[in-house]
Amino acid sequence: MKKVFLAFVLVAVLLTAVCFAEEVISWQDAGKYVGQIKTVEGTVVDVKVLEKISLLNFHTDYKKHFSAVIFPENYAKFPEKLNATYLGKKIKVTGEIVLYKEKPEIVLKDIKQIEIVK
Repeated sequence: MKKVFLAFVLVAVLLTAVCFAEEVISWQDAGKYVGQIKTVEGTVVDVKVLEKISLLNFHTDYKKHFSAVIFPENYAKFPEKLNATYLGKKIKVTGEIVLYKEKPEIVLKDIKQIEIVK
């Protein structure tokens, strides 16, 4: 009986986590959800591919506004030409919203975290 109850609790917790992760928020609101797993939606207006980081930016002032971040150790998991793939496209990114230098971002570690909205 205890095993059935524990299994039920585990399923309930997992379903709750999935439901919260599926809530789509605007990139402008990402800062309100720091520390939470969310799906953030917006149009990529700038792509920066640098030696130590790549950024999918949702605002031209990327130093103050939400970005999706990819580190070099994960580059192979994403399209080689980020600019051609994502620039000007509406996308959803899912992950934990964190603060870096007082701006919200999601670190993308896998292509499954990003979806182009059709």
